[in-house]
Amino acid sequence: MPQFGRPSADTNNPGSYVDELAGAVNIFNSIDEVTPNDADFIQTPVGPTGGPVYVTKYSTLEDPQSSSGHILRNRYAKDASGG
Repeated sequence: MPQFGRPSADTNNPGSYVDELAGAVNIFNSIDEVTPNDADFIQTPVGPTGGPVYVTKYSTLEDPQSSSGHILRNRYAKDASGG
């Protein structure tokens, strides 16, 4: 049975990740929608150097009783001017 985990909290935000309004608190709200919406998003600072990363907590899922066949899908984009 398919399950869909969605972001439910900011677990680690080193302060450099922001949402589409440049806010750095509860930015998971910008990526938790059922239907993807490119008008809201989170973003790294310009020219990230591989430092601390943003981590979100997912909503609760039932134990699938299996350790294989799982699929995790994410959407991301990169600004062309960012190199």
